[in-house]
Formats: sequence, structure tokens, C-alpha cells
Amino acid sequence: MKIVALTASIYDEERAGVIAVGCDEFVRKPVQTDTVFELLSKHIGATYIYEEADIEGVVPMSESLSLQETKAALATVPANLLSELSEAIELGDMAGIEARIGDIKQHHATLSDTLARMTQRFQFNELLLLLQVEESA
Repeated sequence: MKIVALTASIYDEERAGVIAVGCDEFVRKPVQTDTVFELLSKHIGATYIYEEADIEGVVPMSESLSLQETKAALATVPANLLSELSEAIELGDMAGIEARIGDIKQHHATLSDTLARMTQRFQFNELLLLLQVEESA
């Protein structure tokens, strides 16, 4: 069994202590996905086969809304739909998130694409903040 310690500490002195108690590696937050894959490869010999990204469904950046445009567009969406999207985000329900964003597309296609892009980038906290601002308005 391999053990990797994850810490928010900034002190290099702690590395020796962590290794001394039996950990195989010491990693500081924030951890990037590439770092995790490298550690899995290094410590357990994992290898990866990468698939070409399907960029057909990705919205070009030029078609995304600005923050102000996003806020204005959210005002055009029924409150219950925004509430359902917030709930799906809080629950981590990806199918629910995608379904609600699909429903939003009927009201505002570019907003839907912008929200989908934020979801693809795992910007859930930012999404919740936008939705909370809209719900309180």
C-alpha cells in the first residue's frame, strides 16, 4: 500500500516528519490533476491512455456571456428553474445540473452554454454565487 500525504502546510520541514511516519510522498494543496496522475504512475505503475477531446460540444469563448450579461440573462429564467439548478449543484447531482442547464436553453441558449462551460470547468461555487445573487434579487 502506498500513502500520499496531502497538506495545506507551507513548511518543508514537515516533509521529513511525514515521510518518517510511513508516507511515501508529500504533496501540498492545491493539487493539480496532473500531479495526482504522476503520483499514481510513480508509486503504483499506473499508465494512462488518453482519448482525443471531443471539442464539438464545447462553446467557443467568444460565445460566452460576460458576468453582467450572465446576471441579466439569469433574470429572464423562471425562479423555480434556478432554484432546482442550485439544489442540483449543492447535491453534486451532475445529471440534474445538466438537465436544468438543458431546460435553461429553452429560455436563453447563450446563458445555457455559459453555464455549461462553467460546469465543465467545475466552477460550482461561482455558479452558486451567481444563482444566490439572482434568487435574492
